[in-house]
Amino acid sequence: MGIEALDDYYLGLTGIITVAYQLLFFSIAYGCQFDLLTGPFPRQILVSILMCVWALRLSGFLFYRIIRTGHDSRFDKMRGRFFAFLAFWVFQMLWVWTVSLPVTIGNSPALAAADDDVPFGTLRTSPASSCLASVSCSRHPNYFGDILTQFGIYTIATSPTTSDTLPSAPRAALYSSIVGPFFITFLLLFLSGMPLSERPTAKRRYEKDLNWEAYEQYQRRTSPLFPFPPALYLRLPLWVKRAFFLELPLYAFDPAKHSQVGRGGLNTERRRDEDERDASDVDADANEGDVVEGERNEH
Repeated sequence: MGIEALDDYYLGLTGIITVAYQLLFFSIAYGCQFDLLTGPFPRQILVSILMCVWALRLSGFLFYRIIRTGHDSRFDKMRGRFFAFLAFWVFQMLWVWTVSLPVTIGNSPALAAADDDVPFGTLRTSPASSCLASVSCSRHPNYFGDILTQFGIYTIATSPTTSDTLPSAPRAALYSSIVGPFFITFLLLFLSGMPLSERPTAKRRYEKDLNWEAYEQYQRRTSPLFPFPPALYLRLPLWVKRAFFLELPLYAFDPAKHSQVGRGGLNTERRRDEDERDASDVDADANEGDVVEGERNEH
């Protein structure tokens, strides 16, 4: 069932959007006195917009998560340690700079002339545009989409390499910017992405007994990264899952090794703490009653 917006045929909505972006482009073209935005989108603007959209989506999700939970759990062990906390932010600077390399080099003056020799219609398309993933076929479709997006941006950014007139130095610089997509892939697979999600999530569900059997079965039948039919993934041998689907031991949760409180142990500890607080409150009320009674006897 469709969602109605202003009218049944979206005529009003599309009219408003059309007027808005045409006025935006008019103001830029008139204010800057050039027509770059009124013709076909060149490669530099396209990859810049794609990178900005990806960054806004990621930052928006992180901001929403912090608003919802009140804190970022990644910083819990380092927030009070100056150098460890500073190291994280310095590393984040390196991460942002490295991931942006395809766009940075693609927008450099050394590549500006190459666009005249590459028709816009010959740009290679991003594989991310055909990616349809969900949590039923991949445990982390967002990470899979992030990786595809970065390799797609790289593919578009390196399109000037199809020109025979491109000098060797800019060509080499464009090719070398592939370190950006590989860098974010490494981060998501081995550092800040799946390692901080897979085992901690399983441990929390196990120790809080949050429908643990269903979640354990979900892990067995669902690929960690690449979308794949669950019915087929469940039947694959473990060595195939590890070799071709990145079901790495780094992500595995073993209750005997990784849990100190046992299944449902956190719930037991919470109930015990609540009982102790209730007992303390009862004792405090009793003591206060004794004091009041003593004061009455004195009077």
